[in-house]
Amino acid sequence: MDSIPSLCRKWRLSLESRFDSKKNLVYKARCRGSLCVLKWFRREEAADREFALLDRAHGLGLRVPRPLDLWPGRAILMEFIPGENLCDLINEEPSLQIGLRLAEWYAGFHKAFPSDDGVLLKGDSILRNFVWRGGSPWGVDFEESRPGKPAEDIGEIICSILTTDPMFTWEKLSLSRLLIDHYQRLAPLEGVEDALAWALRETARRRREPSLLARACLVEKMGLEGLAEDPS
Repeated sequence: MDSIPSLCRKWRLSLESRFDSKKNLVYKARCRGSLCVLKWFRREEAADREFALLDRAHGLGLRVPRPLDLWPGRAILMEFIPGENLCDLINEEPSLQIGLRLAEWYAGFHKAFPSDDGVLLKGDSILRNFVWRGGSPWGVDFEESRPGKPAEDIGEIICSILTTDPMFTWEKLSLSRLLIDHYQRLAPLEGVEDALAWALRETARRRREPSLLARACLVEKMGLEGLAEDPS
């Protein structure tokens, strides 16, 4: 079996729409009357790894999609999580409640997956990889998960919060500070300023946006409070 049509026949799927994904082919589908998600991987080893992670995380009660089936080395079928994409929600209304719930999600995930190097990171920690459902964030897309320090996830998600339009607003800065403070009440967190500065530099490189390099320098010199300054 080496094609999506043949896989749809095997799992009795009807494809309804395609999600925006640069790395893989991801579809909203219907299986026996229920909505689900079909993720077809370009990297063969990634499917098995993400399926195993989702299976364990869901079994531990974490807010992630329930994995339904696996085609080894190629595809995952998982439940569809209805709700609002967190990127859209935060840009429309950056509620402090979102910062609290995100901190709790990350602390719970990191505690559930300790590693020799610290914890297992979610990886690719951007707002678009969360769905807001029932007052809580649900994490999706764990293909880039890897061992690391908690600050790497937290720095990356804060960078995502601050650099989506509208960027670096007072409300988003307050939300980011609350996220850090609440996480630190739940679990150890060190080096988040360095992780945020690194994430800002990576975003500047990817977008070719030099102004973000100036923001990274402010974080390195003054911490998160430096982002309230005008870098020009």
